[in-house]
Amino acid sequence: DEDRIDISIRDIDGVINVSEKVWEFCRRHDIEKSRTLCAALCVEELAGNIIKHGTARNEKPSVDIRVSYIKGSINIGFKDNCRAFDPKEAAAMFSPEDITHNIGLRLVSRNSKSMAYQNTLGLNMLTIVV
Repeated sequence: DEDRIDISIRDIDGVINVSEKVWEFCRRHDIEKSRTLCAALCVEELAGNIIKHGTARNEKPSVDIRVSYIKGSINIGFKDNCRAFDPKEAAAMFSPEDITHNIGLRLVSRNSKSMAYQNTLGLNMLTIVV
């Protein structure tokens, strides 16, 4: 249990809180500051995108996040009930001419050791390793 935290968010206010929790979790595990910052930013960017863009206005998003410390790596899992969206596939289509377009997804893609996505039974599941 010390090597894992589970967080559920339903609105944009929860996005800021989750970033802080990830920061604290990484610091408790003596993760170097650059990777701690990267993990917190990745969670904030992805959770924010899911909440802001994942549903129609009248729908309620639900995002469950699990952060685990496994053999020196930070694994971050996202599960949401929003529209299907593969950030790994989207990152592959970024135009090199406009580096500001989708900057949050670019940051996540560039700073993750790995990224895996699947949509099963209407749920998006994304795992990144920092």
